[in-house]
Amino acid sequence: MNKIIMTILLGLTTVFGEISYPGLLTWSHTPTIALAGGGRILFGAEGDRLNPAVLSYEKNRQFHASLIQFPADIRLESFSILFPTEISNKSLSFRHQSLGIFDGYDESGNETGKYQSGETIITGSFSKKVQNMPLRWGVSSSIFYSQLYNYSSVAIALNGGVLLDIPIIKSVIGINFENVGFPLSSYTDHKESLPSQMAVSLSKKLAHLPLQIMLEAPYSFQTEELNIILSGEFKLINGIQIRLGTSSERINQNIQQSVSQSAISGTGLGINYVGKDYSIGIGSYFYGTGEWINGIEFGGNF
Repeated sequence: MNKIIMTILLGLTTVFGEISYPGLLTWSHTPTIALAGGGRILFGAEGDRLNPAVLSYEKNRQFHASLIQFPADIRLESFSILFPTEISNKSLSFRHQSLGIFDGYDESGNETGKYQSGETIITGSFSKKVQNMPLRWGVSSSIFYSQLYNYSSVAIALNGGVLLDIPIIKSVIGINFENVGFPLSSYTDHKESLPSQMAVSLSKKLAHLPLQIMLEAPYSFQTEELNIILSGEFKLINGIQIRLGTSSERINQNIQQSVSQSAISGTGLGINYVGKDYSIGIGSYFYGTGEWINGIEFGGNF
């Protein structure tokens, strides 16, 4: 049975890298895909997983639903609700990642039928702006459940962050911690740690262009690697938003197959329309191996 677990985990490693509990790092909304894993300073439903402080910007009750397709037939569905009040904002989100359908075998190699494997994350968040100060903070807590064949794992993950608004130069500085926690139960007797990260972020709105530029530097305590993400969001007329991002991960993903693949490796692109009471967007991210992540998202006020 351990061979089965290793086979599934090997597939996840191909998509998400050599880390434990990669589901805690899986992108679940189109802005994050388009921004190449960025967006810690930009309001979005995935703020609860990145920097929960960004959720304090919103003043309307909202819902968001998304569908993301990853390589290797991995699919993720998510749904989140945001409840703002005059004092603070709260959110609740549900994410489920289907890892596919597999053929089951016993220790003797006999077929035991097909089975499904997947991961589910339920997250609650709390965010607030500090009164009379340009400072915002937020925290979130997640319950992570993963089922791989007959093996399962449960973990608790905490996220937290702060944002400092600097209106005079139209900038925001942020710092946050992601996936600080521990497994309550593991797949096997081998104990694994969560993919904890710390990130520093900076954004700047340009004076003569409808563009917000973001620079983010998440550091993984598990792999001891630093990733640099550069992204931007153009806000055009009639509610159209264009997002573009790239990161230093493009260096690891560039397998030099062709000039075109090398040029767009590790790059995300997306477009979003924001109406009076609803929004809809799409996003894509290109791996240097020739694989894509594609997603669609719909949200609205209620």
